[in-house]
Amino acid sequence: MKHSKLLMWALNASLIIGLLAFSGCGDDEDDPAPNGITVDAGPDQTVDLGVTVTLAGSATDASGGSLILAWTISNRPAGSAALIPDPLIGNATFVPDVIGVYTLTLTATNLDGNSATDDVIITVEQGEAPEEIGGTISANTTLINRISNPGLPDYIASSNVSVGATLTIEPGVLIAFAENVSLSIASGNTAIVANGTSTEPITFTSQGKANGLLWKGIYVASGSSLNSFDHVIVEFAGNSDFNFTGEDFSANIGVEAGAKVSVTNSTITNSGEYGLYIEEGNGQLDGFASNTFNDNVVGVGLPADEVNEIDGATTFSNNSKAAVEIFGSRLADNTSATWQSLNNGNEYLVTGNLNIDGELTLSPGVNMVFDENIAFSVFGAIIAAGTTNDRITFTSSNINGGLLWKGIYVNSSSGLNKLDYVDVSFAGNSVWNFTGADFSAAVGVEANAKLAVLNSSITDNKDYGLYIEEGAGQLDGFESNHFENNMRGVGLPTNEVDEIDINTTFTNNSFAEVEIFGSTYEASRTSTWQNLNGNATYRVTGGVRIAGELTIAPGASFEFDEDIAFIVDGALIAKGTSTDRIVMTTSNVNGGILWKGVYFNSSSNLNEIDFADISYGGRSNWNFTGSDFAAIVGIDVNRKLTITNSSISNSGAYGIFNKGEINANANTSNTFSSLPEGNEF
Repeated sequence: MKHSKLLMWALNASLIIGLLAFSGCGDDEDDPAPNGITVDAGPDQTVDLGVTVTLAGSATDASGGSLILAWTISNRPAGSAALIPDPLIGNATFVPDVIGVYTLTLTATNLDGNSATDDVIITVEQGEAPEEIGGTISANTTLINRISNPGLPDYIASSNVSVGATLTIEPGVLIAFAENVSLSIASGNTAIVANGTSTEPITFTSQGKANGLLWKGIYVASGSSLNSFDHVIVEFAGNSDFNFTGEDFSANIGVEAGAKVSVTNSTITNSGEYGLYIEEGNGQLDGFASNTFNDNVVGVGLPADEVNEIDGATTFSNNSKAAVEIFGSRLADNTSATWQSLNNGNEYLVTGNLNIDGELTLSPGVNMVFDENIAFSVFGAIIAAGTTNDRITFTSSNINGGLLWKGIYVNSSSGLNKLDYVDVSFAGNSVWNFTGADFSAAVGVEANAKLAVLNSSITDNKDYGLYIEEGAGQLDGFESNHFENNMRGVGLPTNEVDEIDINTTFTNNSFAEVEIFGSTYEASRTSTWQNLNGNATYRVTGGVRIAGELTIAPGASFEFDEDIAFIVDGALIAKGTSTDRIVMTTSNVNGGILWKGVYFNSSSNLNEIDFADISYGGRSNWNFTGSDFAAIVGIDVNRKLTITNSSISNSGAYGIFNKGEINANANTSNTFSSLPEGNEF
């Protein structure tokens, strides 16, 4: 028995040694290396040319430590430039670009620097060869889906394709273009009809996209209404410029002036410049809906007349310069257009001056950014009506760079003109040429033009936030606005001041919150100038003449520039209260600058000043009947004023100089101080 057991042990040992020797003769990819790392590059594969290969690599460390994976192409056919886009993952992919055998090596390295490798063989065969279509297509032609594999090209274009007839492309067709090769649809009796489906899109792509090579793109010069791209993918084009009528630009799809095209349900991506470029002409976009633009420099570039074709269902992502660029152009008169809000808050970039000669509506949520000194001029009508949650924005395209756009100029008397729930900022780069003078403004309203401004914010502008040229009824509504960090919040003539409401707020407008220009308050007017919100004041920079009937609300405060006069020819009712006194003083107390004062050339019994503080006037003489005197308050011959509960102080000469009728002489409710010439009652 002992000998038998010994013999059995020897036989079992020999068998184990033999099995170990046998296992060492085969593929050892799953065997741990001496350092404990096991690498498996996955099974060998045989694929057709152009198919994306997905690798199946894996690795483990017997110690349980972390491993870093890295793929390399260690052997390749002659002429191949294939790359592994993401080589640091086990299931990396690559696209072979030449027929032949590729060896790919997977290396796994642990944190101690130890590594192990394994290879996988990828054999690439021709498969069914694509058909060459480079050259001229002079007869009506239909391209069919020739190859069942959707990842392989049905057609290749090794040279420029020029279409002089009707080219129809069926669903599922894939056309691959060599570097800088184009597809051109000539003007005349020509057309391209590329209508895929949601499950079988038509694809226009680059042969060398895996290596970052771009083809030139599709150029449409045909005005045919047949031109259409539906359920189409156009990618990796824009290698060099097309020669458009006006300028040269590169694009995945370029549409010449006077040409027409419909683009629906399509994806336009990875362009060297524009995804879709529309030259200014006449109705080039003959249809546009539910498209996708991503990873272009600019998604869509087009003139103002075509922007209304951009729909809310089209999506934009990762277009580095702009989702939609609007060129310098005009919206034609007798045209009504609506510009939609772009998805996900994307912006319209305006790179040239826009003239709105027609009627333009901006939908809630529209965001518009303007390049340096670019103007938005309205000669027709602008209806920009946002909402509390979807405001409309006009601002600079380079706020961080400190660049300002020019602003909005309204030279239209349309009663439709409106900014409601709108934010306008970082404008005022250069002046507008108004009828009377030149000024810069974020929003400028020309003489006799009209605009309603409601629930809007106008901030961070170089000069005026809102400038109203003297005319007739320009402010067609004004309520609950906000002006902040402008040099001047609002500048306007006397006839428009009554539009400023108590709910509008002013913050940190350095020169003036509300500036009143030298002007005449018309005889036909009867209105009230409100107390401005918070501590805001009116600044009067030119002589004011009140020909109508003006009421000044309790608490209103006015600052007058040097030697500025406030003349009452009609009637003035300035009645404050003990807690909300009316103030009229100089704009530069610290500089010792005096304004001229208030002069009554009116016999109205309505003239009254109550609970008011009037100071630092009397800079120069009033031309009273028969004599000239300087005074803070002057009442000429046969003119009337009641003044009570008020203070008159710090005059350059007289406090009150009266040649008419005034009740102040014996009224002890008034106080007087620092009057070199006293009073003349």
